[in-house]
Amino acid sequence: MNRAKADEITAKVRSRLSARYKSTVTEWQLESQKGPAVQDPSLELSHATFAKPPDDGVLQALLQSIERLGDGTETFAVPEVESVEAEWLSEKGSLELVKAAPGSRAISIRYRLAPQHPFPASLLDILVAYLSLLHSATPPNPGTRIVLAGESSGANLCLALLQFLLDLHRQHPNPTIRFHGKEVSVPLPAGVATACGYFDVTRALPSWTTTREYDILEPGPVSYLLPGGPTCEAWPATPPRGEIYCEVSALAHPLVSPCAAEDWTGSPPMWLGYGEERLGDCNKVLAARARECGVVVREEVFEGMPHLFFQLMGKFPAVRVCYEDWGKFCGSVVNGDVEGGRRVFEIETGQERRIDHGGQGIVKYEEAVKLMRAKRDAGGITGVMAKF
Repeated sequence: MNRAKADEITAKVRSRLSARYKSTVTEWQLESQKGPAVQDPSLELSHATFAKPPDDGVLQALLQSIERLGDGTETFAVPEVESVEAEWLSEKGSLELVKAAPGSRAISIRYRLAPQHPFPASLLDILVAYLSLLHSATPPNPGTRIVLAGESSGANLCLALLQFLLDLHRQHPNPTIRFHGKEVSVPLPAGVATACGYFDVTRALPSWTTTREYDILEPGPVSYLLPGGPTCEAWPATPPRGEIYCEVSALAHPLVSPCAAEDWTGSPPMWLGYGEERLGDCNKVLAARARECGVVVREEVFEGMPHLFFQLMGKFPAVRVCYEDWGKFCGSVVNGDVEGGRRVFEIETGQERRIDHGGQGIVKYEEAVKLMRAKRDAGGITGVMAKF
């Protein structure tokens, strides 16, 4: 019964999205920028602005990390450092994740969007926000009390920021960055918790094509990426660029596609939840690689569920379980009280079954990176489609 209902909802959402795929980039962005206050008037929030630092220490630190982690072939536009807007969300509101972690507050970062602001602009904004929470907030927030959390592309930025922080810590055990006129410490967060993470921007792994019947995401590029597609001031980009988020040459960079990151040693615990979706493989590969590096990873797989199922599937058992475990992790990890594991939740009952960490059918890290680089070298998804 639940399987049939899930398939019905997924098909309806996919149909609505297919119609919206004919929209321009700007029209998509207008929808995405309807923040929580618009979506839910009952949500209690307060606005925050993280001031633009007068120095460029944060930018230089990020650029150096991009160079260290890349293979030397990547190109990208160097962004300006800007102030960053955000909203604090309280547990008295209706944000499910906040309610699932009593006593917590969440802050939603309004990072700059591509294609107007391609990589690494959004990651730079997240870094400015993180350092501001650590050192400019009143009172300051220690890293041990901060959990990075996000969904889809926001999840990507969480893991990209974590990989950047780990890279800093590989250079020095107590790294600092010049920020607002002084050298400040850059600790790791207590943990990272993501749902339906978009960790492979190349879209090269097998699940992108093998799980179509369960997902809301289209397999190919949206219409504005194709020749003759709808145009607006934001896209096509000037100068021309092959991908919305970044230059094609940067698609497989670990700070663009965290699934490509080789080393997660020293990372705080991770929680990764996702459905039986097109992004499934990149979540599996990242989780498996992190475990190989000694990281505590709690992985929750929700059978038959599409991308962002927790926003779509209402009273399905998977939604309740996802929010409860996601919030519980966020509350527990700050106390150092988490354990790893990989579980699958059945669609009909919501009951779990614990399975082997490795799992069957998981693409190995080395093979995943090979596939991602091949997709990049073929010109990304737009380059592949242009060949047909």
